[in-house]
Amino acid sequence: MGYLLLLTRRNSRIWRLYSIATAPAARGLGIGKQLLEFAIFTAKQHGASALSLEVKTDNTPAIKLYEKYDFAVVDVLPDYYDDGTDGYRMRLSLWSEANGLENR
Repeated sequence: MGYLLLLTRRNSRIWRLYSIATAPAARGLGIGKQLLEFAIFTAKQHGASALSLEVKTDNTPAIKLYEKYDFAVVDVLPDYYDDGTDGYRMRLSLWSEANGLENR
């Protein structure tokens, strides 16, 4: 119904949410939210200081979900995707207690 792929590098405390997707038939069921919460929880449990991702600038539902969890745009990536679409690099700092999963 969905998947996520997290990447880490030795000697880096910034984790990358490389890919997250929900099957079309499963959209709207909260699976993306659950996957994102799992990614944040896992990164925190392993001592990551931040979680970074890239998203197409026209993917409004995904951007809104990330913003709900306090991800912020830190860079614009012109022509980032194969189809020429621009991207945003977004990042969530995991140092702040305000980034907890309660009340989401």
